[in-house]
Amino acid sequence: MLPQAPSPRHILRTHGSSITAVHLSDEKRNGNPNERLYTGDADGIVVITDTVTLRPLTVWKAHEKGILGVEEWRTLVITHGRDNKLHFWTLSTNDNTIGVSAAQQDIPLPVIVESLDVNALNFCRFSLLDCGEDKEGGNAECLIALPNLVDSALVDIWRMPGCKRLQAAIGKAGGDHLSIGSSGEKRSGIVMALHLMRIDTATGCHMRVLVGYENGMVVFWSRAWDETPSIEGMGWEGLWNCRPHNDAVMCMAVSPKGDLAFTVSADSLVARISLDDDNGAGEPTLQSRMSTHQTKHPGNGSLAIRSDGRVCAIGGWDGKIRLYSTKSLKGLGTLIYHKGACNALAFAHSNGNDTERGNYPSLRYNKEEKEEGNNVISRWLAAGGMDHRVTLWELMSFERGESKH
Repeated sequence: MLPQAPSPRHILRTHGSSITAVHLSDEKRNGNPNERLYTGDADGIVVITDTVTLRPLTVWKAHEKGILGVEEWRTLVITHGRDNKLHFWTLSTNDNTIGVSAAQQDIPLPVIVESLDVNALNFCRFSLLDCGEDKEGGNAECLIALPNLVDSALVDIWRMPGCKRLQAAIGKAGGDHLSIGSSGEKRSGIVMALHLMRIDTATGCHMRVLVGYENGMVVFWSRAWDETPSIEGMGWEGLWNCRPHNDAVMCMAVSPKGDLAFTVSADSLVARISLDDDNGAGEPTLQSRMSTHQTKHPGNGSLAIRSDGRVCAIGGWDGKIRLYSTKSLKGLGTLIYHKGACNALAFAHSNGNDTERGNYPSLRYNKEEKEEGNNVISRWLAAGGMDHRVTLWELMSFERGESKH
């Protein structure tokens, strides 16, 4: 029997329009994960909230149109808007502002340090890959995957900082198997979801992009890791493709280990896709690589995977958040609060005290446990909806439920 679903631990009302993006900070900025909650809305407003005091640290209009994505990268914040812009922002480094409400202190607003013109027709947010420090000056670099500037069915990869397009028009070459008909028209439609990753195999290092398309197709593109720029998608190969949905892929999430991907759509299916290569038993077949689960709840628009890779959260157009085991896709419970669609989800990062199997403390806690700080926050699931509100849920481990699988 499933435990009774909890109410939100906290409800934030810091936005005046639909929440479209949610992100929790990782440990790369100062070694402490989950210190800041980033939320963006349909008016282009971004709010940074202190997760201890729950007070907004900074509120600013980052874009002229709605926010597609927001993410912290080292000492910078990246925002992606419907105004066809991607901005890199620098924040105040004054530690005295931490825990102080933005309304109580004149905190300097974030400043743009670099901008990139992008194609936001797709409603597809960027995908970030941290590359570490460069070989020359020790400066941090990252790769950003985005829909192509001209053709929304293709993908570009940019090196940042510097705004250098490293790979252009991924999908144009090496994608003959994606065409149908005598005219050879692309059947995939525009790009709807992206995930950029680096994979080390026995044959070397590879750059790979998992892409979800408008027609419900998912394609895994691969290229040998090479610093030489390419155009027209040259050098890229479609390793495999599958079509788990008949409608557009609305959201896609990849597990922290990079071995599994999940997709949702307007239909009632959630797809579980293996990203593993040949493990010695031969190349996986399409049937063994992909499985779909009938949720009986059509209309899903957001998706997140917990940091231990064991729990998947799906946000529905009905405002409900449904939790599933990533291993079996067995339902673990439903979180009910939002009125209108749940547009964005994000799990907190593990604080390092949890075991590899995700031994999160129980949802039941006493007064003394309320002071455990980061241990509590590491169990959070943040959600944003069309009702302008952000909810923070404290989840149990589901360890008993998992042991039955």
